[in-house]
Amino acid sequence: MKQLPSAKKDAWTGYTFDRLAYERAVTLARLEIEKHRLATDIERTRQGNLLFSRSTFSRLISIVSFTDFIVIGVKLWRTLSPIFSRKR
Repeated sequence: MKQLPSAKKDAWTGYTFDRLAYERAVTLARLEIEKHRLATDIERTRQGNLLFSRSTFSRLISIVSFTDFIVIGVKLWRTLSPIFSRKR
């Protein structure tokens, strides 16, 4: 296993109060930007503008892995196949 370089334990003394306040402000700004972006994508989708809403769809699809698609497909097949099968 690859060894990481050892850091001195006294080298890092932590964040100052000002640095913590700055990091919190940056994080809250990022959250607000993403909320606004998501709300805009949802509103575009509601209005039927699918060209601009594809970014939301592609984000959702990228979260789902290939194996998840297989599991979803098998579950759908088991649910729908009895409906379309002929009774003999």
